[in-house]
Parts: sequence; C-alpha cells; structure tokens
Amino acid sequence: MEELEIVRLEGLVTEAISVLANNFKVNRKDLGLLEKPSVIIELNENYYYHPWLNKIKLGIKDFDQTSIGEEVGHWFHYKLNKSLNDSSRGYSKIRVVELVGAYSRLVYASEVLRKNAVPDVKESIKTLGYNDEPTQHGYKVAIQLFSKFGDFYLSKIARMSLEEADKFLDSFGYWKSC
Repeated sequence: MEELEIVRLEGLVTEAISVLANNFKVNRKDLGLLEKPSVIIELNENYYYHPWLNKIKLGIKDFDQTSIGEEVGHWFHYKLNKSLNDSSRGYSKIRVVELVGAYSRLVYASEVLRKNAVPDVKESIKTLGYNDEPTQHGYKVAIQLFSKFGDFYLSKIARMSLEEADKFLDSFGYWKSC
C-alpha cells in the first residue's frame, strides 16, 4: 500500500476526531488529554476500534469513509465512559456501544460529507450484514435517534452507564421498537 494512502487515512481519522469532538462535547483542552488511537490499515473490508489496544483498524477493501466516523465514535465512547472498560460483552453493552458507533457515523456523514449523503449512510448501516441481534438493535435505534433529534443525544448517551442508557432508551420506547 502506498505511503500516501496511509497518511490520507490517518488524516481522515484526525479530522473525524476534530469534527466529532464538538458532538461529544469535548473541548480542545480535554481533547488534548485523551490518548489518540493508533491507526492500522489492513487489506480487507474489516474495520473496528479495539479499546484495550487503543487502535482503530481500517480495511481498505470496499472502503467507506463513514466507517471512520463510527470507529472514532467508539473511541470517544470508551475514552469518555470508563464504565465500558471491563471486558464483558453482554447484550446491553453491545447494543449501546453499537448504537453510539452508528450514531457517530451518521453525525460524521452529515457534517463532513454532505447532508444528502445521510439517507445513503442510513441504508448502508441497515445492510452492514451483522447478524447478531444487539448490534442490529443498536444500529436501528441510532437511525431513529439521528432522524428525529440529529446529534442532540449522542454525547448524553455516550456518557451514561449501560443501565442509565437502557432506562433512558426504554423510556422513549426505542428498545421495545426493535
């Protein structure tokens, strides 16, 4: 892979951090205190944030720039919410973590790409191909929240404990709608 491509992708991650910092209500001073993730480029279609290694992995096969927004959203979520730092992967945790990631992807797409790209991003989220139920629930609710409230609840949900997020989202009826 060419060095220029790697630098471009690392630059996109830096840009996404800068853009989404506002949506996560992180000021410049506090942003400077967060350990930046390292970026790993792979020759496949996988992308994910690994919280215990603080690495964002980006697959360049069938690359979708909005995936950077999702993975940076995961990075913010884990950095701002220490209650996520245990290694459990229960149903509630997966759906809240994936909700924040997909919500971040939509916000990033609307701010960096173009407003009329959001319907395409919503459709791509629906067809990402993850078969597990909690991930699908998180994605579906992220689309509903973004469609109705824009970025308003992103920062709030990202800072809630899993129990608080479940109660909050249940009070709107979102978890029941899945």
